[in-house]
Order: sequence, then structure tokens, then C-alpha cells
Amino acid sequence: IHPNGKRLYAARIIPYRGSWVEINLDVNDIMYVSSDGRKKLPVTTFLRALGYSTDEDILKLFYEFDTVSISSRSYAKAQGKLSAQTVVDQESGEVLVSASEEITEAVALKLVEAGIKEIKILKTDIAKDIRVIGNTFKKDVTKSTEEALAKIHAMVRPGEALTPEIAANVMEKMFFDAKRCDLAEVGRFMLNQRLKLDEPPTQNALTPKDFIKIIDYLA
Repeated sequence: IHPNGKRLYAARIIPYRGSWVEINLDVNDIMYVSSDGRKKLPVTTFLRALGYSTDEDILKLFYEFDTVSISSRSYAKAQGKLSAQTVVDQESGEVLVSASEEITEAVALKLVEAGIKEIKILKTDIAKDIRVIGNTFKKDVTKSTEEALAKIHAMVRPGEALTPEIAANVMEKMFFDAKRCDLAEVGRFMLNQRLKLDEPPTQNALTPKDFIKIIDYLA
């Protein structure tokens, strides 16, 4: 419980051998991941490093999408919804709406003026969705898989030479190497049970699916 009374949620993976992994929400409903007490990383940066490069790629992991038409006469279906994509005015370069941002009347009118005919929205109840992923996007300075891997490399090995291969290797060893975080069969069984997964008992290392399930559970 935060001093202001807000309940904070977290997940902790305690392996049979090796480093603990934590995923937690802060008081602003921003989600972070960390390994063995290292510096916290926004989970959207982590997901980009896994290959979910764009905001839209990440949102697809946790939401269903719908597409609605927009015109000067009819934009009511879009108004009050959360955008599933970032829309940029092709002429001015202005960002008209960001992924996970609410489409207000002013935003809808901007989209119409820019000639946007339709937009993807998130199929969610905006009144109940605390927008964890959207909040975390605001803390995420990366915009691609390459940038996310470079960010993780800089956090783990500051000052060392960087290549895409080295960055990917750092990510793999930090989160998905059984030598660093060994669940053993009992840990894998418990994780499968809690997250409703069907990974084989011999899968002692964490997998991307494990993290996605945990993030979805907490969000």
C-alpha cells in the first residue's frame, strides 16, 4: 500500500537457482520489469526488445481492435474511444493522436480535417481501463526493437561497444538464460498453473510468453 492509500500490484519470479525477476506497477500505474535488483525498465521497452517494435504491435498483445469510420458528419463512434494507432498528418508531420490516447471531439475533428477516413480503436471500456500500457508508453523513450535493445545494453553494460548481435545477446542472457534464472520443473509447473500455460516441464528458463502473460495479468 502506497502512503497515499493506493494499492500497488507486483509479480515476483523466484527461481530454484539464480536471479529474481520482478514486474511491478508504480503509483502512476506505470509498469516496470527488473532482474536481480538492477535498474527498472518500462515493460514496453522490454516488449519492443522482444520484437514487438511499434506501439500498435504491443497493444495487439493485450487488446482486441476495431475499425471505425470518420467523417465530418459522423465521428461519434470514434469519440470517447482509445486509439489503437498513432496517426500523423502526412503534410505537417503533426501527431494527431497517439496509440492508446483518448479520441476527444477535438482530436476527432483534427482527424477529419487531415482527411483520415477511418481509425483503429481498442475494444475496451474506457471507464474501467486504467491504461497501464498507455501510461507506460509515456515513460518509454524507445520507438523500435533496435532502440530498445540498445537501451537494455546501455543499462547492463554501459560504455561497452554495441552491435545488434551483442545487444540481443545481453537481452537473452539477462532474462531467458536458465543458467541465470533456473525455474526447475517445480517452478515451471507452478508458473504454468498460475498463468494457464502449457510449457513443457523441461522448459526451465523463462520465455517471452511468460512475461506477456504476467504483464497481461497485472495490467
